[in-house]
Amino acid sequence: MPLDTILCLDTSGSMGWNNNEGINQLKAAARKFLDGVEETARQADLKENVAIVEFGARTQILHSLSTNYLSLRLKIAGLQANGTTPMKDGLLMALQEIGKNGGVVSVNGRKLCPRIILMTDGKPTDENGQDSEQALQAVLLVAVLFGPRWQEVGLPYKIPIACVGCGNADKKLLESIAKVTGGMYVMVHNMEELSTFFKRQVLLSRFIGQFSHDMAKLRSLLALQQFMRGLGEDMDEGELRPLMALLLAMVVAEDDDDDDDTGSYPPPPPVGSRVRRGPHWKWGDQDGARPGTIVKTGATPGWVDVQWDRGNSNSYRYGKDSSLDVKLVNENRRVLLLEGVQVGCRVIRGPDWKWGNQDGGAGNIGRVYSAQNGVVQVRWPSGQTNTYRNGAEGARDVLVHPADVVMMPTLSLESPRSPQSEACHVM
Repeated sequence: MPLDTILCLDTSGSMGWNNNEGINQLKAAARKFLDGVEETARQADLKENVAIVEFGARTQILHSLSTNYLSLRLKIAGLQANGTTPMKDGLLMALQEIGKNGGVVSVNGRKLCPRIILMTDGKPTDENGQDSEQALQAVLLVAVLFGPRWQEVGLPYKIPIACVGCGNADKKLLESIAKVTGGMYVMVHNMEELSTFFKRQVLLSRFIGQFSHDMAKLRSLLALQQFMRGLGEDMDEGELRPLMALLLAMVVAEDDDDDDDTGSYPPPPPVGSRVRRGPHWKWGDQDGARPGTIVKTGATPGWVDVQWDRGNSNSYRYGKDSSLDVKLVNENRRVLLLEGVQVGCRVIRGPDWKWGNQDGGAGNIGRVYSAQNGVVQVRWPSGQTNTYRNGAEGARDVLVHPADVVMMPTLSLESPRSPQSEACHVM
């Protein structure tokens, strides 16, 4: 399951200094961050969901959590500098996005919470566009919702905020936000340093992915330093400690998990099983009130990974805390003819089938639990799972069961969902 990271970016008018040089450098730094995320996905097999929230003349969720990095890049390209610095509203937008689409994920059996990267070059303003003590206090009150009061607002866990400020940013405020949320804080003097900050955030994700099975390594400052050096980042202890603090804040309830009686959990349903929200659901609208498919089990006892038909994925309790966040349902996924094979679809042999009786024999029906890059993974009635071509090599090993193909688009269309200072001069 991908990690969740939300970029909360200041696009206020102060970023437009020197003919928009400030905002252009911010956009370049954000693109480099995505470069690193994509490289990590390729080299370390660790994907990362990224969302973009902007606060300035427009304060909005510019892009929901996604691994569609091309779409994210297009949003970054359209950023413009204008308006005041409504930092409080930007953080509330990030809170909304996590509550709706984010959550705790499992990486090699280690549960990790999302993180927010807050970048600003100014001081927060109130609803009248004025710097004031009230504006500062309003931001801190919102920050507490990510820390001590996380349960009151329905977050899956405490969410650390990595704060990066430059120019005339309020250092004391950013330091307080980092402290109350268990995140980290750094000031940069130019956009090159900002790019370095983003790069190190990517490498931190890669470190987590490599050593998530070894808590001793995750807690080791020396291991982190050696890892960073191996990737060209020579960092001293003062630079490493904030990163380590952020890392440990992302690790969810590790000590509690070690004491779990894993034998008391019910056996998880097999991958490909169809589910809906269950009796102990507490995750808001993450499912979009639609069914989903179990795509992974066994990574963390008492939890299952679900991909909803709307496209997003998360981990949910199936026995943990004596809770069932999801329940099994008998609802086949129906798709348009042009959509082709999707996660949750029932499938049968296709025109290019060459795999003998892996499916248990002609006519047997399998269930798809992974579909990406022209390849699908299918579980057959026997319990056997296999990988098949779904466009790769120009071949179609499997096809959607004819009963689940919707010929008329009007039968399955849904209404689109609507989401709801000083310049950082280069020195």
